[in-house]
Amino acid sequence: MMTEVGQRQEETRITAIFVPPYQRRYMRPIQMVNLLGQYEKIQEEIDKAEKHYYQPLWTLVGTGVFPKEETERSQADYIPDGATWVKDYVASFDPDNNTVTTEGGEKIEYEYLVVTAGIQVNWDAIPGLKESVGKPGTGIVSNYSYDTVESTWEAIKSLKSGTAIFTHPSTPI
Repeated sequence: MMTEVGQRQEETRITAIFVPPYQRRYMRPIQMVNLLGQYEKIQEEIDKAEKHYYQPLWTLVGTGVFPKEETERSQADYIPDGATWVKDYVASFDPDNNTVTTEGGEKIEYEYLVVTAGIQVNWDAIPGLKESVGKPGTGIVSNYSYDTVESTWEAIKSLKSGTAIFTHPSTPI
């Protein structure tokens, strides 16, 4: 929306998207925008995921305090009233024209864009990890996936002796 110098815009257009769209999120774009006091101005949210996972709680799932089901919610419950949920992934950004293009080819214009990128779990990066992580008896577990988080507590409970090695991503938490 173009405005003359000195004119005040009536409506701010905020688009909130996740890129890449993995089962992940520490802070949703909605939370970020809300911190800025602009929650009611969100026009659309772009995310193909049908489920929202509250990952910070996975640490407590991995220690047996909560069942993993407590961390799963319907994505629809987190779309602001009046906003459009675009169920797709973002394929490209065009900041010169204030647009993003979805994988389905839809161009979405924005005035302000809030992007949150989640952690990308790539079990294939380490040979044998994909076949081992979260599988009973392997001792290889992870709190970074809804599908494997419960295996952490099972491994801790069954450890009678030896050494347990815990790692975490090198990115800020």
